[in-house]
Amino acid sequence: MHLPSNPYHIFEVYQSTEIYFRGKQLRPAQNRRAYRKRTGRHLSKDGIHTPATHPSALSFVPALSPAIIAHATAPLPTSPLFSEAAQSADGLDESELPRWEEEPPYTDTEPDSTPQEEQFTCNLFDVMLGRRVRLAKEAKAQRRRRLESGDHVTILTELVSTITERLVRWSDVYDKVEDCLSGGRKDRMAMCWLQWQARDIYVMVREALELEQGGNPYKNNST
Repeated sequence: MHLPSNPYHIFEVYQSTEIYFRGKQLRPAQNRRAYRKRTGRHLSKDGIHTPATHPSALSFVPALSPAIIAHATAPLPTSPLFSEAAQSADGLDESELPRWEEEPPYTDTEPDSTPQEEQFTCNLFDVMLGRRVRLAKEAKAQRRRRLESGDHVTILTELVSTITERLVRWSDVYDKVEDCLSGGRKDRMAMCWLQWQARDIYVMVREALELEQGGNPYKNNST
């Protein structure tokens, strides 16, 4: 099987955004607590600030940090395994993947450092991202069908609520795994989790912003 040209791409992106976290320039501890309080499960008008990229109008859609955007826009694998998983679950054994969809940190015992295990980890990374791209497209297609049935307000409300909750989860997980850069399987899969979660959030934010402005983000149903 072909492996992606750079299976460590997410670590490079992670390190490129290091200044926002290790230097605490993005969100000091007290600001991080305020962020979680502001974006808690119960959504209110006062609890959502106007995104810096949309200063001209009040928005109920939470703004995204540069770090989460960097994870969301990190290059996806180019391997055949990724492409196959992104298109269909047919022909692939995805029985072990739900285990890696759970929140990190993972406590699994690291496998022996052998070429075979390294290849398995690279394949696992690619298939997981492919699966999540496929599931995100299916969820988006479902929202498109609901919008065609006139469910505009409900879709927007659900998106904002989901974005808010998942932003808090993403931040909490990042705090727990920010020093996990050993390159072992469980650490690399934690980075995989951060990437696909950030990608899901990023896509939903774009949808919500367009819906909020009265547009239709599903004219071209691509993720």
